[in-house]
Amino acid sequence: MIALVLISVVFFLLFVATIAHFRILGCLERAGISVKYLANASDSFRAYLKYREMAKDRGWPVWPFYAALGGYSGLFLAGLFLLLGSRIAGLEKLAQTIFKSRLLSAAGLLWVFLTSLGTGLWFTLRMLRSLRNQGKPVVSGSFTKLLSESESLRNDFYGALLSWTGCALALVLLGLLGVQQFLN
Repeated sequence: MIALVLISVVFFLLFVATIAHFRILGCLERAGISVKYLANASDSFRAYLKYREMAKDRGWPVWPFYAALGGYSGLFLAGLFLLLGSRIAGLEKLAQTIFKSRLLSAAGLLWVFLTSLGTGLWFTLRMLRSLRNQGKPVVSGSFTKLLSESESLRNDFYGALLSWTGCALALVLLGLLGVQQFLN
């Protein structure tokens, strides 16, 4: 039962931290600061600190800074407690609790599908807007050249690629779960 509560907490914290993360990066980008949307933890933390500095001067709300840090910290702690709980209670029992529930499996896959769909659309639209603003046509030979020239465009392309892949895999797994439910 504790594992299910921790998994629910993890999903909620990840949702809050993701919204805050993209709000922070969006505000910085609108202010004219180059940001990486597909970045490592140190780049993200540096962007959060820059946002906190600029929030005072520009009158931006400070809650996204604290929500992102709190969300990711809570996510780390919940994962740690889940791991420690599995060591104490036995990994087999935890795996049975998590994966035996088809509702939890379907809800998790639906969450992965919807978030992948949203981020895939977001990265794709951002990439197309960037290409349109540059006034460059997209043909197969020139696209690889554009990716090699622009780090921002390359990050958006890989973000879109990963998101659409996650969306497709989640959809296939949801379909297989539905077929399995139908056959049983």
